[in-house]
Amino acid sequence: MNRLAELRLRRERLIARSAVQRVELARELAPWSGPIALIERGLTGIGWLRRHPVAIAIGVAVMVVIRPRRFLGGVRQGMAAWRIVQMLLPLLGPVIAGLAASPLNRSRNP
Repeated sequence: MNRLAELRLRRERLIARSAVQRVELARELAPWSGPIALIERGLTGIGWLRRHPVAIAIGVAVMVVIRPRRFLGGVRQGMAAWRIVQMLLPLLGPVIAGLAASPLNRSRNP
């Protein structure tokens, strides 16, 4: 076998091996897709705040006006409501989808 043919064969094997490794890596990283997406959203939010510092000033002003203790109580209630919605969403999803597909939901004019 000449040198060029050996290099081609080696290249094909490396390409095949890297394809297998990509599939394995994707499978191993799949459980991390949710946390990685959350981190990405957080970093996007931080970037937005850096580009809009007035938003931070408004947030601080609102917190000073309504008092920190009251603000934290509102945050606590909001978090509790968010958790309840997150728990109910899987249960209500099929119901909402069924209502959306219901013949009663369609307009009467075709």
